[in-house]
Amino acid sequence: MKVARLKAAMDVKNDLDPDFLIIYRTDAIAVNGYEDARERARRAIDLGVDMIFVEAMENMEQVERTAEELHGVHLMLNLIEGGKTPLVPVKEAEEMGYNWIVPALTTLYSAAQGMYEVMSRVYSEDVSENYMDKLIFFREFTQVVRLDEIREKENLYLPSQILEEKYHGKDKIVETGE
Repeated sequence: MKVARLKAAMDVKNDLDPDFLIIYRTDAIAVNGYEDARERARRAIDLGVDMIFVEAMENMEQVERTAEELHGVHLMLNLIEGGKTPLVPVKEAEEMGYNWIVPALTTLYSAAQGMYEVMSRVYSEDVSENYMDKLIFFREFTQVVRLDEIREKENLYLPSQILEEKYHGKDKIVETGE
């Protein structure tokens, strides 16, 4: 553990932005085992970090023990399908005491699978309407990525000259026919 660095981060946080969150992450399980990771987490708690993240817990016993032994501290649980940490249902993790449950790669994995499936069909069958049920269309896409909200923020913060150069007097980033 880099105690001096952690203390420095805590001091800067307290001086500059008390709302800034310092999460202590330990990867020690992979190198020195669970006991070392747990001990490092305890030392970080003693220094006053805001949250603990014990990376790559290898079984439910470690997940449960971490929650029990670090009870009262904000805990992060990183859930990656196919990763080392067992997939714990979110409600169950919350009941154990985890405050921040992160399905870190779920959306990326599902998007990659969807892209692979559609492009495999394009490659084998050519462009067609046979996979339209797998696509999000442009109007819905602009809503998902909140283009209108982005434009509102630009109106608040960008100089009018830049807005005019960028949009040539149009009210929206992209016209969707609405």
